[in-house]
Amino acid sequence: MNSVKKKLLRFCVFYLILFCTVSLLNAAHDYSWIVDVDKNTFEERKFKEWDSTTGATWRWSADKKSDKQLLVHEPFKGGEGGVVFADIPVNLPQKKTVSFDCSARVPSSRGDGIGLSFLVQDSQGKLTFVTNTTIPPKDIPQNFHADLSKWAGESVVLRIMVDSFKGSGGDSTWLRDLRLSADGQELAGNSYFSDNAKTGIITASSFNRVLLQKTRFKDTSIMNRHHEGFNPKYHLYSSKETWRPLLGAYVSLDGHKNFTFLRDVLDFAQINSNATGNRRMEETGMPWIQMFQQPIPLGQSDTRRWKRIDNILGNLSKTEDLYKFRLGLDSGSEPHISPDYRYTGMSKEEVERIPSTPETSAEFGQWLASLYKDEKPSIDTNNDGITFKSDFGYTAETWEKLGLATLGSFPDRDYLLTLYREYLMTAAITGIDKAYEKTGLVTTSRLLSYQFPPVFGQSLRQLRLPSRAVGVTYYTNGHPAFDPRGAQAIFSRTRHYKSEKSYSSILQIRPPFAMDRPGSCVGLFGPYVNYKNLEVKLKAGFSKGDPLLVTIEQVREIPRPKTNPLAGEVLKKQEWTVQADSDESVEMMLVPMTSPYILRITCRSTNKGNSNTSVYIDPTLHVGDKSHSLVSDYYESSLFTVYDSAPDTAVVGTHVNEKYDPSVTEFKGSYLWGIAKKRGIRPVYNEFRTGSHNTATPGHIYRGVFHELQYKPALISYFLNTGGNPNKNFSRMDIYPYSTELAVLRSQLELMRPYASIERKKRPLAVFLPVAAPCPVGAQIVQQASVLAPQLEKIGPDVFLTDDLDEYMNYDNILIVLGFLDGKTDIFLSNFLKKIPPQKKIMIICTSGQLYCEPGVRASKDFRSSLKDVLPVYPSDLERDTIETTVQAPSGKSFLIEVRVARKTLANPEIKYGKQIKKGSHIIGWSDRNLLMLAGNPTKGLSALIEDFFGLQTPALREAGSLKILNRSTTANEPGQYCLDEGQSLTFAKNLIGYDLAYRRPLVSSAQEESVVDVFTTDSFKVLDAGTTQAHIIEKGENHVLADVELPRFPFEGNGKPEFIIYSNTIPEVSCNGVPIQVNPDKVAGFYQCDVEKAGRYLIRRREG
Repeated sequence: MNSVKKKLLRFCVFYLILFCTVSLLNAAHDYSWIVDVDKNTFEERKFKEWDSTTGATWRWSADKKSDKQLLVHEPFKGGEGGVVFADIPVNLPQKKTVSFDCSARVPSSRGDGIGLSFLVQDSQGKLTFVTNTTIPPKDIPQNFHADLSKWAGESVVLRIMVDSFKGSGGDSTWLRDLRLSADGQELAGNSYFSDNAKTGIITASSFNRVLLQKTRFKDTSIMNRHHEGFNPKYHLYSSKETWRPLLGAYVSLDGHKNFTFLRDVLDFAQINSNATGNRRMEETGMPWIQMFQQPIPLGQSDTRRWKRIDNILGNLSKTEDLYKFRLGLDSGSEPHISPDYRYTGMSKEEVERIPSTPETSAEFGQWLASLYKDEKPSIDTNNDGITFKSDFGYTAETWEKLGLATLGSFPDRDYLLTLYREYLMTAAITGIDKAYEKTGLVTTSRLLSYQFPPVFGQSLRQLRLPSRAVGVTYYTNGHPAFDPRGAQAIFSRTRHYKSEKSYSSILQIRPPFAMDRPGSCVGLFGPYVNYKNLEVKLKAGFSKGDPLLVTIEQVREIPRPKTNPLAGEVLKKQEWTVQADSDESVEMMLVPMTSPYILRITCRSTNKGNSNTSVYIDPTLHVGDKSHSLVSDYYESSLFTVYDSAPDTAVVGTHVNEKYDPSVTEFKGSYLWGIAKKRGIRPVYNEFRTGSHNTATPGHIYRGVFHELQYKPALISYFLNTGGNPNKNFSRMDIYPYSTELAVLRSQLELMRPYASIERKKRPLAVFLPVAAPCPVGAQIVQQASVLAPQLEKIGPDVFLTDDLDEYMNYDNILIVLGFLDGKTDIFLSNFLKKIPPQKKIMIICTSGQLYCEPGVRASKDFRSSLKDVLPVYPSDLERDTIETTVQAPSGKSFLIEVRVARKTLANPEIKYGKQIKKGSHIIGWSDRNLLMLAGNPTKGLSALIEDFFGLQTPALREAGSLKILNRSTTANEPGQYCLDEGQSLTFAKNLIGYDLAYRRPLVSSAQEESVVDVFTTDSFKVLDAGTTQAHIIEKGENHVLADVELPRFPFEGNGKPEFIIYSNTIPEVSCNGVPIQVNPDKVAGFYQCDVEKAGRYLIRRREG
């Protein structure tokens, strides 16, 4: 079965389960579960004939009484939903057969029918579910029958209950000929039911609350660990490293109704804080992390937003005893740390006024005074030869008034202000996290793990904030996803703020322009059918410069993504020119189509474009009263970049094809771990992704998690909001496609307890990265991750920030990445590079065409030319060219490299040793015995150059104790967990055998597929797998495992069920609560399987002898 069919089948199975089991409102009419619930638990509200609040109706018609019929409608107003019912007390005769009958019909054809249920409450108050049926729409009468013979001779209350089927539209229902019969004779008719019925409603929220309480898990093993950290109130973020990481997801409560299944898949959920969601997590017994997305205060003068933080704290103080399953706080998402004002909750005008108002000027001046350490901006009171005035060419009487002078134009204005905003962002996060931690709950900041220029000069220094966890948004798929060649193209979904609390989602498109690669952005949206016209709002994101061209084509559906996205039969095409500062609405009439079509959106500049030439697009389809926004389909779209140099080739940059990239782990994961380790805490991955649903194979998912285990993260929270549409591709945030893998992986990690045997030792190479990315060099600095990471992956270096000054002395092999330095680092490296210790080898690369350092106290004379006096060559032009050349290393060997280098590079006349690396007249770098410098950023050939210069050999395995990551095909000579990439193979030594964790199968002599393989000796005893159960280890020994096990209620699909997989050289013994259970031998000798059919305490042990 091909992947598309598999995904469609998976989708159908999921929604069949969802509609038939979970959502009480939208599908299931089987209320048999109510019999186990105290009737008084429900919040029933009585009404008569019509309820004005919910719209519920139970009203008899004004026809003749003999022909009276009942109009019924379930609650629908206010989006609440629920059921409407009537209770009718009756004394049933002692007859052989007693029954209730009626006729039901739904006249409207625009609805989907209703559910009709019948229940009986006996004289003891016990409620019994009798029967139910679905009444279809379109005025099709249905007879309804309920057998009441079981209660003959008793006084009972009959309950007739009506609920919506899928939606409440067109659900008005007529019931007629209501009658109670005994042995075929009518005992009561319409008149009795009309005179004695007591009507009421039960809201959807009441039903959900009771169901959640009924199905709540009793196991609290995760919460027990929550209290086993260094302090009872500080939990897993700092707890014992012998535990596995907790696996969870950031879930959307609006879309995720199946709360009762969350515990079957995840250890915890991360949710946006709201009273309903918080309560449901507690009712379910689901450990959860409370997340706030408050607008950030920019500066201490922003008292209004700080007041909002205080209000949150006040509310938190009231919930300590209320929320027993809360793991901690998450102090914000995009509004907290993203680089653009649109995500801060502020207007553009508010951000741009900083620091030019009296309130913000003082804080700006205090920041600069702390950097320069002079009493005034224009007076050198500390005698270091540097003043603010000499750096920037303007001044003010005092530091406090300096910000007022920033309204005018001056050299490096953008640099100074983006650096200041980075400082404000850091100060804001520090203040917020300190405030939250007053609650006694652990707070983790949702920081981005990569920098984002230019608006806020996003800083990696933020990772050192004083929260009790290093929390990051951490996507381990390739980055940047849309623009793989670094031409700075954007095709994104973003927010347009109308006010601090109100925003709308729109599309932002910026055609590629950088690295001499102008071109177009292309997006395929759909498929769609039957829409009449497309309304498009176009708003320029630039105030000057050449216009943009936006083209929208209606194209007969193209199978995606296999065929050329630029091809296809064009049914309709329209083009608009977007001028600077323009803001307009346009319309495109569509060709009427009953077969599917797509809409292809293309945007390009009329010239080359630049970082400001963006257009904001809000396209909406219409037909009659129906409308549909294309923005909502963004995560299901296919996106491409087309470069002018290859106009017939579309470079895939779509979300649906993102793949796990292990080089991201080795690069970003390493510096996150280094920062966390210094603070004695563990990394927390607030948003974690290993690729899109199309590419997230079991191998991808397992490798993504196991590669991270070398850094011992406390929590891994997948970014998997619910979604999905049967007519389109899966949403990239749908949790369901990952459910089986995550549940099985969780049980495997619990049985393995991997952290006890994992230890990532010091690597032979250290890399130091810039700590911030201010204008104008920010964009060039940020590209380093996507360029350097793949070239350094197999070496697996330890990665630090350039201001980790103590680490330079701990390594003999050092790679320094220059672009921006803070003042202290500028001073340190100026001294360090003047006289490099003889045992050390230093390689320097420059990620930008100009090297900046922090203004204020420093060693460099000019902050625009950091380290100019000590570097042998120096880049001095922001414009760069890609040059391919041969580099002769100090060893005498020559290496072909491609380097992105400044158009103008200067040589330092004071440095007499070594020799220049040149291509024609262009200076590329410098070479000496223990110093190799490239004046640009190498895009190819760096790995071989590093190996030769530092005398390193790429190992076959990157090892972290028992965790072993393959660089190439090799042999496993010892036990451990081996991670294999595509095309790699692992051969087992003679005394070893393996188990494929991702694909759940024994392996005898080798492994050949992308996966994670647990390798162990043939005389081992191993409980390898607990399937989709929730297993919690109580005790683990050399020859036995004792575990408490819960069964899932979620019907997992695929290769996942409740079972144990065991390896033993003798037949193992398994018992549940002391009762022996059958063990089944696998066809591979030594492996055994055991079905898990009951919850309880399991003892699994090797049989003696």
